Amino acid sequence: MFLQIWVSQYRPCDLTAAPQADLARENERLRRENRILKEEREILKKATQFFASQRP
Repeated sequence: MFLQIWVSQYRPCDLTAAPQADLARENERLRRENRILKEEREILKKATQFFASQRP
């Protein structure tokens, strides 16, 4: 019983805040990377179409 009280007093209260913040930052980074990759893919598609149409 005393051990439970001691552990609850000395345990950091906010154990879940840091992982949630890390996940939010990682999600934002992945969304940004995904957007850039989609833009690059579209550019490559257009370039492929352009060069394919230039062939005699």
